[in-house]
Amino acid sequence: MRVELGYGFVDLIEWGTLRDFDSGQISTVAPWQLWLARRDQRYRETLRESHLIAPDGNGVCLLLRLYGINQKRITGREIAQAVYQSDIWSGRTRIVVGGSPEAVEVLNKREGLTAFGGDFSSKTIDDRIAELSNWISQAEDRARAVLIVALGSPRQEYLCRQICLRHPGLIAIGVGGAVEVIAGTVLSPPIWVTKYRLEFAYRAIKLPHLRKRVGQALCECGRLAINLSIDRGFKSWRKPDVSW
Repeated sequence: MRVELGYGFVDLIEWGTLRDFDSGQISTVAPWQLWLARRDQRYRETLRESHLIAPDGNGVCLLLRLYGINQKRITGREIAQAVYQSDIWSGRTRIVVGGSPEAVEVLNKREGLTAFGGDFSSKTIDDRIAELSNWISQAEDRARAVLIVALGSPRQEYLCRQICLRHPGLIAIGVGGAVEVIAGTVLSPPIWVTKYRLEFAYRAIKLPHLRKRVGQALCECGRLAINLSIDRGFKSWRKPDVSW
């Protein structure tokens, strides 16, 4: 089931849904992606075309509760970690696309995993997609690979979409900076931060370049919460439309 949140979307899924997923694009949506969807039409359309959209972030789950839906979050970091440890989709070739040079070096040392690094800027991404597609086509075992794409939104969703169109047997997932945590180039939050769901504040403090994004995400989450609350309140007191 897909739920519309403002201009964005999210699917009501469990881990079993992911384990049974066979091919296609998986997107992960947190409050900042909802902010982006309101402003970027191409991203919004690419998101809509995703085969599966995971609820990444506490803010998304809180918004769903305003609909009366109790949904547990499934973060990009958790999905990437599960793929890295072969807890899901085991037996498939694992490919990481993007990430810092340090992360690429670390991940390429992992048996059964290939990190495809380099420049994926807006000016070069189409050429890099063609290069990545040709590389995938050269080996039969890559035809059903799992791509962990770490470029940040909206570039990662665009790449996932284009690669899945060219190679329908693949699974491609956009996970943002999750691979940096897996590679150890960025420290994971302390346990108490995760326990009390304060990752957004932790990132704002530890990663100054993300502070603007955190602020945008909080504003979008608040805006949607107010709109949804008003809408639900209106529906609760208005008289039902009864046809005789």
